[in-house]
Amino acid sequence: MRRIKLVYCCLVGFISVNAYSLSLDSFLGEVTKGNQGYTSSQKGYEAGAARAEEGDLILAYSFFTNYQFSNDKRESNFSFVTGDRVTNNNLAFGFNKLTTFGFSGSLYYNVSHTSMHGANSAFLNSNQFYETKPVLEFKQSLWQNAFGRQTRAIIDATDAKNLSSAYSASYSSKKIIADAEAVYWKLSLMREMVKIKEDNLKRATKIKEWSERRTKLNLADKADFLQADANFKMAQLELQAATDDEKDLVRQLNTMRGINSDELNEDLELLTVDSVVAMNTPERKGVRDDVASFREMAKAASANAILSKDKNKPTLELFSTLSLNGRDPSFDPSFKESWGGNYPYTVVGIKFSAPLDFGNIKRVNSGYELEKLSAQDSYERKRFEVDREWDNLAKKVQELKERLKIAKQVEDAQLIKYTNEQNRHNLGRTTTYQVIMFEQDYATSQYLRMNLQSQVLQLLATMKTFEGKEEQVL
Repeated sequence: MRRIKLVYCCLVGFISVNAYSLSLDSFLGEVTKGNQGYTSSQKGYEAGAARAEEGDLILAYSFFTNYQFSNDKRESNFSFVTGDRVTNNNLAFGFNKLTTFGFSGSLYYNVSHTSMHGANSAFLNSNQFYETKPVLEFKQSLWQNAFGRQTRAIIDATDAKNLSSAYSASYSSKKIIADAEAVYWKLSLMREMVKIKEDNLKRATKIKEWSERRTKLNLADKADFLQADANFKMAQLELQAATDDEKDLVRQLNTMRGINSDELNEDLELLTVDSVVAMNTPERKGVRDDVASFREMAKAASANAILSKDKNKPTLELFSTLSLNGRDPSFDPSFKESWGGNYPYTVVGIKFSAPLDFGNIKRVNSGYELEKLSAQDSYERKRFEVDREWDNLAKKVQELKERLKIAKQVEDAQLIKYTNEQNRHNLGRTTTYQVIMFEQDYATSQYLRMNLQSQVLQLLATMKTFEGKEEQVL
């Protein structure tokens, strides 16, 4: 029966411990769901990615239709023939298409019904009739937007702007995750620091009580007690400072996952020095998202420069209209006649216009050119800085890992030294001051080791932001 109770207690204890543990993966999962900044960035990325080919919409086929009614009572030299009023109903519907080589065309069908009120039937076959015609129109740009230069620039600028927004949002979300991971490890190590400070306070309390008893028995000088008492108060202060830092980090961690609370009952992962040293450096893939954002901004600026220069050039367009026509008092005969080809109508022409404010055009174009060069310089500088940042991080991580291994050895040595001195103190072979100094040396080595441990983990979290998301967007 006792064995059953023991097993049951162990199981309950095991379940309760696991139920109140918060792993790094679980915490980051909560951040992705509860942090509005992260969800906003993710939606921003998805929005930019969805608009990555928005510029191509100007090349899509478009359907159009229009209807108009006119009532014409203007005086005319032939009013004795056409009457005193002419009404017209006109309906057109069809398709438009723009291409990347400067050609645009429309294919539509036009139906018109005209009524001449008061017309002289002696001169007209009918005072009302239908006109129907299929129409093909096209236009080819030969100077401004020559062979689609402006059209392609509009597409490139639109797509680059959307991609820049997507990359920027993606980097923001990765930065939030990296910051959250750094806070997690800081809190984990700070909890370890609090435990260390609690142990230091316990030892300081024992030393103080031991010195106080010896002083009262006149077995030790009062200076030993004063030293022990000062050490006790300092240990209290250090524990309070560590506790306050822990509370601040708890608030930060809860804020990261979208929880408005100052409490955290879950246990966090605690990595050993060996496990931190053994961690692999994150792999760098593609271009970091913020660099990609600068690259797309440079593309957009380049496309805008082309667009600005082109839209201020003279216009030279070749255009043509071809229609087949039918006309009859009844709709059906008119409709059939419009497909017969007996009454074609053809127009071919050329149109030219040129702006004359040459000085202003030159200044505006130079401004866009400088903007393009500025964006390119910004991109090159950003790429250079990020490359240097990666190299520095990689070297820094390796250097810190080496220092961390040495710091752990120093901590172990300081513990041995302090333990030995404490034993000597118990035997009355050393002073309280010496024990306190050795204890402070040990505490300093612990702080140094944890600080290096924290730096390594924070740098590794930062290096995870270097993985680009380029493939998913494109």
